[in-house]
Amino acid sequence: MLTLVRQVNLYQAIQELNKEKDHAITKLCALAGVARSAYYKWLKWKPSSMELEIHALAKEIKLRYDKRKGILGYRQMRTQLNRKLKKKYNKKRYYRIMCALGLKAVIRRKRASYVKAAEIHVAENVMNRNFNANSPNSKWCTDVTELKYGNGRKAYWSAIIDVYDNSIVSWVLSHSNNNNLVMDTLKRAYVEASWRKLYPMNGKSPLY
Repeated sequence: MLTLVRQVNLYQAIQELNKEKDHAITKLCALAGVARSAYYKWLKWKPSSMELEIHALAKEIKLRYDKRKGILGYRQMRTQLNRKLKKKYNKKRYYRIMCALGLKAVIRRKRASYVKAAEIHVAENVMNRNFNANSPNSKWCTDVTELKYGNGRKAYWSAIIDVYDNSIVSWVLSHSNNNNLVMDTLKRAYVEASWRKLYPMNGKSPLY
């Protein structure tokens, strides 16, 4: 029955092209992959009431599919058309007809959802691009560098330097670039720089 739906569509296309474009039936049948005798048999064919019903439903499915730009699957198609036609066709019928017509639902990509970030406190720009220091530990700078090695592997090197003499106060190497990497570098800086006298800058932390 469902093969019939597919064949009827081919025969109708052949018939329309023959009438509108005056293409030869023999060539059209060859292109469609159907026997010429089968086409002429279809012209004399008198469908049963069940065949007419299925073919009518197939037309409705194709129209609705095109109207909704291919986003309907057989379940949604069944819900919408059963309501419109006031029928109780089961989902298997819709599934088989859509398969016979080569209709598949277009999967729409889910829009990326995001939550607007809350406003955060922006620290005062105390340094103001002045990278000169008159004493140790009055200004520190930090950065994380990505290192590539091996077969596409990555490591991250986090370091804190003293602007006064560009010496490395502390550093940490990790395979993850996250807050823990930064905090571990900071903690180590305080421990390893304990031999220095920490000079506060206007009563504020020397870290910027």
